[in-house]
Amino acid sequence: MARLAEGNVEGRCRQAMPVLAAIATPEALDILRDAAAHQSPRVRAAAVRALVIGASQTDQEWVRAIQDADHQVRLAAVEAMIHANHPDTLVHLLEQAKLETGRYKHEVARLLVNLPSEALVALTGWIEGGDAENRNLALEMLPVLLAEMAGREEEPDHAVAS
Repeated sequence: MARLAEGNVEGRCRQAMPVLAAIATPEALDILRDAAAHQSPRVRAAAVRALVIGASQTDQEWVRAIQDADHQVRLAAVEAMIHANHPDTLVHLLEQAKLETGRYKHEVARLLVNLPSEALVALTGWIEGGDAENRNLALEMLPVLLAEMAGREEEPDHAVAS
């Protein structure tokens, strides 16, 4: 994987990740774990997503990805947690909301739509709570969450047989 990611072939490295996850042999998963520590944030983010596909993310790997210096990797980790139904997803999403700025804060708010009931309760608690920073953050994120929820309600259900 390191050779694939050298120079200008980083894209090939990222493209290989889902294939390695689908193979899911111990060797393939070891390559993905190595890639999760790669110097490129894009490679690390792709590795985090792929490890979820391979259903082999350890708690230590979740923590490392959530605490990554790069916002892309952190958001990929939280998104992967959603898909893996990780029990601490909401906690990590709300923590990311405090860390992120600009469009990345909106990306976190969009991810909250995957946990609408829990997110609404948490954000409402922040609004009613005494912490001004959390209240302001909740007031900033709530409209994005509600807009995303409304957008999902308007989408046709393609699973309904015609």
